[in-house]
Amino acid sequence: MMSARLLPAIIALLMMSGCATRAPLPASPSDVAVDPVVDPIEAVAAASSVLSPSEPTAIDLERIALLRRNARSAENQRDWQTALTCHAQIVAELPGDLEALIGLAENYRRLQRRLEAELTWHAAQAIDARDDRVVHGYVAFLISAGRAQEALEVIAPMVMAAGLAGTAELGERTYALAGAAYDRLGDHAAAERVYRRGLRGHPDSVSLRNNLAFGLILQGRPHYAAVLLMDMEKAGLGGSRQRQNLALAWALAGRTDRASEVAGRDQDVATLQTNLNYFAWLRGLDREPRRLALLGL
Repeated sequence: MMSARLLPAIIALLMMSGCATRAPLPASPSDVAVDPVVDPIEAVAAASSVLSPSEPTAIDLERIALLRRNARSAENQRDWQTALTCHAQIVAELPGDLEALIGLAENYRRLQRRLEAELTWHAAQAIDARDDRVVHGYVAFLISAGRAQEALEVIAPMVMAAGLAGTAELGERTYALAGAAYDRLGDHAAAERVYRRGLRGHPDSVSLRNNLAFGLILQGRPHYAAVLLMDMEKAGLGGSRQRQNLALAWALAGRTDRASEVAGRDQDVATLQTNLNYFAWLRGLDREPRRLALLGL
């Protein structure tokens, strides 16, 4: 785990990237400039000058609160760049602010800026490596970066320890992430066990049910996935992701009529036809190429 002594250097690197700088609050998303790309090696070399002692300045708490509200609003609108800018400005003024560091890391990930995302997660770990938001966020980052084995090394021991000790139930996201890592690695049987264990403690978890259904599809068991997903709908746990998975399951089970009906609830005619063509292409693949295509590998 990264030492807390490295936190200032990490923050300095991020500051040198042009993100963590104080700037006027943007009046609208169009007022936010795209962050310049900086060579990380040059940033590290300059870190010592950034960290030179300076006179302490008073923190404008009202400004910090406004930045947090603007970041949340931008994230609700999927405006990741504006959200990143707001979190970065908080980090510039409060380098140890865990909430802002987590927000900064998440938005770097959403913008596919993986180097900055990883550095920011390490900065958050240096503050509190045991915080669930930090653990889950870093694991999700590793999975999205194609490093599922590393993610599993972090999250699987938590699931195993809880099972052996019979301790209080873990949060549903712990199970969801562990299962997702197993799925990415192709161990779908292990993923299914993790999802089902999680559902014993969180029977109404939409994410665990959806993950389990998708895992069954990856295993080549679309009929079982369809039954699970229909049960979700009957229990009032349906949603766009559930319907997307259900349409996929019906299509791979050869029921194009049902796939069309389900997918058509959320899509216009053109989008529906595109998806039906995609489903047909998937069904024409052998099992292993289909599994890899579904995982985006």
